[in-house]
Amino acid sequence: WESTRAQTEQARLQVDRARLVLSAAQKELNRTEAVFKVGAVSQQELDNMRAKVTDLRKELRVAESGLDASRHQQEAARSTLTKTEPRSVDSRAITAPVSGIVSWIYDEHARFVTTGSPLIDIAQPGSLLFEIDILARDAMRIKPGLQVHFSDFPLGGTVKSISPTALPKTSPLGISEQRTRVWIDFDGSPAANVPAGLELEAHIELATRNSALKVPASAVWQEEANAWVFREKDGRIEKAKVELGISSARETEITAGLNEGDWIVQLPSEELKPGQKISPVRE
Repeated sequence: WESTRAQTEQARLQVDRARLVLSAAQKELNRTEAVFKVGAVSQQELDNMRAKVTDLRKELRVAESGLDASRHQQEAARSTLTKTEPRSVDSRAITAPVSGIVSWIYDEHARFVTTGSPLIDIAQPGSLLFEIDILARDAMRIKPGLQVHFSDFPLGGTVKSISPTALPKTSPLGISEQRTRVWIDFDGSPAANVPAGLELEAHIELATRNSALKVPASAVWQEEANAWVFREKDGRIEKAKVELGISSARETEITAGLNEGDWIVQLPSEELKPGQKISPVRE
């Protein structure tokens, strides 16, 4: 009982601190928006400040949920010290600290549990967000409102906020990278279509072009500050200088240097030289 009371007090202090920090950040955001109107700060600085306030609001909600959970644990601990009349297990009611949908049941069989043991996970569909982490250098190109597509999934989304901080993270190859978190709002009705905890591959749409000429990104290489592509001309390899537009990890827009219908080498190697004979193969 004493330990749960101390935990509740600690959780209450965390909520108070979170509220103070959020209040200060909100005032700073108000000042930033005011000076932005007169051109004293950039759009990026304003977006970063808005993202910071959004993050702090999330931290406050987490702290408040933690306080609610601590209070329920304290009540449960107090009840164990109070002598009660024996009741059937079927009549016991367990009150969740938050409202939502049961997303996971830890054990469906009857068993003895101690105070604080996890029983179920609860998801709140109305507040579901998709969270990704990207390289910090790429985060500079992302802004709230950009469209997002998910591989093999019918729903789309929009960028809601970008964390103003970057954290080190080790990649699957063991490389330490600076990465930034991005939160995405789902379009449509996620409560009915997106289970909590689902993992998806997200594609953020930085820009779009209609009727663009594009090639596989692997076909383009950089040399002496210029971009080049090997293409077929009269049965031989020709080294063509190209100008690039927007690009993704898979495709690159060509704004000059190629024509629609040109045959190109998708995966050029060092052995290829201009003038060598080549036979195009359609894939």
